[in-house]
Amino acid sequence: MSFLLPTVNTTAVTNISYTSATTGGEVTNDGGAMILDRGICIGTATNPTIANTKITGGNGTGTFVTSLTNLIPGKKFYVRAYATNEQGTQYGNEINFTVPILPADKIIDTDGNIYNTVVIGTQTWMKENLKTTKYGDGTAIPSVTSNSSWTGLSTPAYCWYDNNSGYKDQYGAYYNWYSVDAPSNGGKNVCPNGYHVPSDADWNILDNQLGGSTIAGTSLKSTTGWCVNGNGTNSSGFNGIPAGARTYDFGSFVAGCGATFWTCTPVDSNYVRCIELNYSYGNILHKVNNRRNGYSIRCVKD
Repeated sequence: MSFLLPTVNTTAVTNISYTSATTGGEVTNDGGAMILDRGICIGTATNPTIANTKITGGNGTGTFVTSLTNLIPGKKFYVRAYATNEQGTQYGNEINFTVPILPADKIIDTDGNIYNTVVIGTQTWMKENLKTTKYGDGTAIPSVTSNSSWTGLSTPAYCWYDNNSGYKDQYGAYYNWYSVDAPSNGGKNVCPNGYHVPSDADWNILDNQLGGSTIAGTSLKSTTGWCVNGNGTNSSGFNGIPAGARTYDFGSFVAGCGATFWTCTPVDSNYVRCIELNYSYGNILHKVNNRRNGYSIRCVKD
């Protein structure tokens, strides 16, 4: 029996953001044979095919919807629906769209998370805690939930508050310092392109720009979320939230009354300089803690 190629149409591209969009298609005729595969082809050149990147949308006739992810801000993309039966693959009409360019006050990480930034004096800081699960080269940072496993680590790891990814947007991730340390992670940068984990000296610059470490904490703390009336003024725009920490020795999660951030400044083989904000005072504390703890990261522009 002789079959015909299927008939398929590409639907409009909608919900275009800095990293994602939605499109799909409709298979209106199967050509007399079962539709084995259908979906969307996407590329940065015209007439993308299944030999390029394809996103499968199931099988059979009818409509389907597909999410396009990991798009590049400012880049133009071309999409076509496709449908495959025993006779071969047929393509729908081509649609092109351009992903919006990121505003100057936003940056993006390898996972596609968007962060707001703020200029404080001579520095540009992220206004949110880092929440990437990958390094800039796409290498995954291991997720570790077990307390016993986390305690014994001397390699990179991250986790969410209470091991619950539902807290990702609220608190960001906790990272052990091996995630920051270049020798431990193979020289990779955990921060978005053009940014780095601040040194203790970077934080000292921030201190001085806000009037000194004895008072700067109040202007760094967010205006809500801190326990026992420990909120700050956030006059700096830094929006320091009380994400707390994961302690390596007990594996406990503590949030609401403090925030601790890694620096990239080691002290010795066990301890690293870190920065602490606390509900009960307006200081920025420059402390030394064990590199196996899980702390937040705020990145600063290179």
